Amino acid sequence: MLDAYVFFILEKIEAGEFLYVVVVEPMNGIYFDADIILSDSYYLDSSGFSLAAKINLLDWDQDNSLTYVALLRARGDKEVSDAFTRFIGFSDKHDIKSDTNDFLQTVEHFSQTLDDTTAKRTRTKVVDYCLEQKKTGKPVIISELSNSLSQDIKSYEPDHFSRFVETKATAMKSEFIPDSSQLRNYIRISGRNDSLSMSFASACLGNEIVYDAGSDSLTIKNIPPALKARLLKHLKDN
Repeated sequence: MLDAYVFFILEKIEAGEFLYVVVVEPMNGIYFDADIILSDSYYLDSSGFSLAAKINLLDWDQDNSLTYVALLRARGDKEVSDAFTRFIGFSDKHDIKSDTNDFLQTVEHFSQTLDDTTAKRTRTKVVDYCLEQKKTGKPVIISELSNSLSQDIKSYEPDHFSRFVETKATAMKSEFIPDSSQLRNYIRISGRNDSLSMSFASACLGNEIVYDAGSDSLTIKNIPPALKARLLKHLKDN
């Protein structure tokens, strides 16, 4: 049972036309009136939204974007959250993990055509760009990513990466929503158990960090100074 008001707000600005659907719950409180008499207060909680949607009407009408709907959904009450999602007409059927996996495989194939230094920079730049797009709620557009890479890596032409995608990965989408965890795992290796937690850049493997599968052990060289200082202090104290 949800006791709330639903507001529909239409915004027209230079950037476009947007429809906001916001669920606002009423709150109870008490206050002193002008006669210093304690009275009940009934007001709307305008600072604690748990259900809201923002729809880019132009993108929706032209059907030219994967992200014309942005949703804020409550975590605590799944039934209410699901009901609001159905009310908006949103269907979350994109397999973003599969799309991201296909993309990263293409990035890896592209990196194999480069020298080691450029390949490492390219992987890092790709992940940074995709994470920033995810953070701002925007999809990754291959042509825009390719242009961004050319600005950071001067040996690239603006369509260097996009040409590779068009010729080598014709089935890959030109626009997709990235999965953050897969992006981070692409350039970092991490894991933990009850007594150990470790994370390092994947580029370190085989260089500063060597894994021996036979003995199931890691050899770490070039230890970070702060970690080295703590290790020496711990050994001295114990």
